[in-house]
Amino acid sequence: MGEQGPAGRDQRLPREAAVRRLMGLDGEGRLTTGHVQLAAEGLGVSERTVWRWIEAYRARGELDQRPRGRFEVTDQVRERLAFWRGNVAAVHRELAEAAKGGGPGGAEPSDATAGCGTRRPARRPGRPAQR
Repeated sequence: MGEQGPAGRDQRLPREAAVRRLMGLDGEGRLTTGHVQLAAEGLGVSERTVWRWIEAYRARGELDQRPRGRFEVTDQVRERLAFWRGNVAAVHRELAEAAKGGGPGGAEPSDATAGCGTRRPARRPGRPAQR
């Protein structure tokens, strides 16, 4: 599914069309700040955002964003959090060490992600009354 804009409509198609047109102008050497400003205004985003899209296309040659992994609070993370008596910073240090050493746990989450992931309740199947 595409990105949702303020009105709930899919924003991916207009973005792709705008970036393709801007890249066409760039290839001809005619891309100006005015073009980027007009595209940003039409898409309801900042001028800087459009420049980021252009730079990403120049670097990777594709319009789609790279998929990002989502940090999930697993039972192992909960165990470590219990071991450290709720100390998120200590759990983050352990996850960072595991990521550096290539151990289990995969990529290191940011401090903010580790903190948010442990503060929000885990999603469990079923209705709340059944938990």
